[in-house]
Amino acid sequence: MNIIENDFLKVEIADKGAEIKKIINKKNNQNYIWKGDNNYWGKTAPVLFPFIGGQKNGKFIVDGKEYSQLKHGFARDNDFKVIEKNQTKIKYLFSYSEDTLKQYPFKFNLYIIYTLDENRLKTEYIVENLDNKEMYFSIGAHPAFSLLVNENIKYEDYYLEFEQEEELKSFIIDGVLLKKEKVNLGKRKILELKKDTFKNDAFVFENLKSKEITLKNKKDNRQVKVIFDKFPYLALWNVVNAEFVCIEPWCGVNDFTDFNGELKDKIGVEKLEELGKFKRELIFEIV
Repeated sequence: MNIIENDFLKVEIADKGAEIKKIINKKNNQNYIWKGDNNYWGKTAPVLFPFIGGQKNGKFIVDGKEYSQLKHGFARDNDFKVIEKNQTKIKYLFSYSEDTLKQYPFKFNLYIIYTLDENRLKTEYIVENLDNKEMYFSIGAHPAFSLLVNENIKYEDYYLEFEQEEELKSFIIDGVLLKKEKVNLGKRKILELKKDTFKNDAFVFENLKSKEITLKNKKDNRQVKVIFDKFPYLALWNVVNAEFVCIEPWCGVNDFTDFNGELKDKIGVEKLEELGKFKRELIFEIV
């Protein structure tokens, strides 16, 4: 386990998956990341790469050859190497191998960089295409933020506030796939949280006007703001009765039910030119 910290925050990160395990606010000594209870969901904040969601029929096609990939990709289940570290910053690297090439036929470097700046944790995702051909991939975040529930604060006191008022239309989930049809949640800036809000699985939105979303509650000033510019998809999810909510900015999305299997034709897939570099960043602001 690696630790970075400053006067405001202490962050614990595992080498496996470069996964955030804790974000502790030193002001109130509270951990803002879900504890990872296997009775509900054992992860805390996995990095999703090179796929998001599942594949139609459990496979995809590149250059006429079929491959199979785990839901949400293999990065979260592999060890990353620490290549740079100081008190407030850590840089991880996960590279292709003979094993990954059997599952995903592209040569890549994936860098994850975590940096603290006062009460903000910045996450940078950098993907390098090491191949002499175009590379297709998806990448996204899956952090589960804890909901502090006690005798004074109930689950229903929490809500999500979008930066702008949105016409919230979520794709309909069919197993591990998405349907083109959408369910309309109405025009709103506030999404109230109830224990059964996600009884039908995640909400998956595309091309929101908002580039920020904040988890708040009505009883105290504890909050987490997620700033996600240049991520075309946003998913929200939890397990019924679990005291967390996932706020998931994505570059990419699940296969749709009518997907033809050709990775180059996948809706939302990122395309990186030979020897090209892709970069995105997220910010978690902790109060």
